[in-house]
Amino acid sequence: MKKIFLSILLAGSLFTSCDMDLNEPGKITDNESIQTVDDCLAYRNGLYSSFRALTSGSYIYDTELEMDQFLGMFANGNRGLAMSNASINSSTSDIGDIFSGSYSTMKNVNFLIEHGNTIYNSLDPESDDAIDLARYLAEAHFFRAYFYYYLYDHFCPAYDPAKGDQEGLGLQLVTRYEPTGDTSKYPGRSSQNETLKLINEDLTTAFNGLVEYEKYDDDNCVSNANYISSYAVAALQARVALVSSQYQTAVDKANYVIESGKFPLTTGEDYFDMWATDFGSELILVPFVNADESAYVGSILDGWAYTYLYPSRVDYAPTNTVIEYYTDEDIRKDSFLEWVDGMSFGDMGETSLYTFVKFPGNRALISGSNLYKNMPKPFRTSELYLIVAEASDALSKPVDANAALKAIREARIDGYTHTDLSGSALSNAIRAERSKELIGEGFRMSDLRRWGVGFSRDSSYPINPEVEDFFIESTKSVVFTANDYRYVWPIPYDEMQVNPQLKGQQNPGYEI
Repeated sequence: MKKIFLSILLAGSLFTSCDMDLNEPGKITDNESIQTVDDCLAYRNGLYSSFRALTSGSYIYDTELEMDQFLGMFANGNRGLAMSNASINSSTSDIGDIFSGSYSTMKNVNFLIEHGNTIYNSLDPESDDAIDLARYLAEAHFFRAYFYYYLYDHFCPAYDPAKGDQEGLGLQLVTRYEPTGDTSKYPGRSSQNETLKLINEDLTTAFNGLVEYEKYDDDNCVSNANYISSYAVAALQARVALVSSQYQTAVDKANYVIESGKFPLTTGEDYFDMWATDFGSELILVPFVNADESAYVGSILDGWAYTYLYPSRVDYAPTNTVIEYYTDEDIRKDSFLEWVDGMSFGDMGETSLYTFVKFPGNRALISGSNLYKNMPKPFRTSELYLIVAEASDALSKPVDANAALKAIREARIDGYTHTDLSGSALSNAIRAERSKELIGEGFRMSDLRRWGVGFSRDSSYPINPEVEDFFIESTKSVVFTANDYRYVWPIPYDEMQVNPQLKGQQNPGYEI
């Protein structure tokens, strides 16, 4: 297994040798790598590339495979099986790679913020260079908040205000680039409130900085923007607020984006096309990708299906519960599911079943044999309506919750007629709508953990019962209890071993 040694990565080993006191002739030192605004621009562009990678591929589909909506198929070559079996532990490589990848990127964020601020303080604040650099720094704060949010949402338990100040339930927080091999200086885990405080402070800095920049240039305050706007920041603020039980903030931030009118819900055939073209009115941010760069973007869940190119290699299929989510009038049925006749599974023979085609591949990004590359879509207006619905319900504001639920259903279901709901019927409807809309986008583990519900995977297949024999038995039998410990991923084994401050801070249920 790839060694993580994350404590060193946290401090930023990219530019350092083992002996910190020696500089090789001709080698660029840390302080020399960022000296101008153009240097900061280069770092900022690199962070966009990292963000693009960290919002696609296994960063998205690993949680989906672990949860309740997909079953493994025979002949899948064991791809993703540890996650699908939910047999994870602190040595599971997918989890370790995600942990180290997120923290490794953070060191470059910290480096840019520190050195970028030094350069900014030497500039005339009214100059073009200062205006541009202030934007790059605002974006860097957004990136740090996003990466810490991602880690928080996967490696920390569901937020409980009563435990918010308890040390060891948050993340290791590093905000400075300080390379060291002294393990006594490696950080332990903070409290959840400390983690959330850093995330929210960074988001406030990012929001204020981008609002100021947008006085000069608001080209990215539109749908399908390739660069971060204040609206993308607000979308992340709403998401963070929801998972940390700050419901009024979640409503306010989500409505800030919705009520701007800049990102209306994509409807009808445009919604169907959005998943293949990566273009739609509700896409708040779409990190730029072209065919030359598509190799650096991971296929999302459907990238393992190969329905069109390799019919015998559909690795994971949606469960019958997923199929029954959608009526024929729901545009999402045709957008997300495709019936395939006579799919081959090697020695097992052939069968016919629904495949998951939410990410069918953008034809403009074809590079080599992989047809399933799509641009990441990290923030959509659909999610914001669902945030308003759930948070308003939690605030005992059923009128607002019903209005948001009605809006999303009218945009998705032809001829939909709304009836106001209340109590558990309203809560269940909001959860069901979130399940239908966001399937495959990496939210499922977070949602089930936040709701405190368990599941037993549905391995029935009444539309074609023979399909049940093609599901891998171990993936059929996965059961999560309410508040199951596996809803929180373990701190990787190698990090636990190298960092003495983490002793006693492993997430419950996992051996060190």
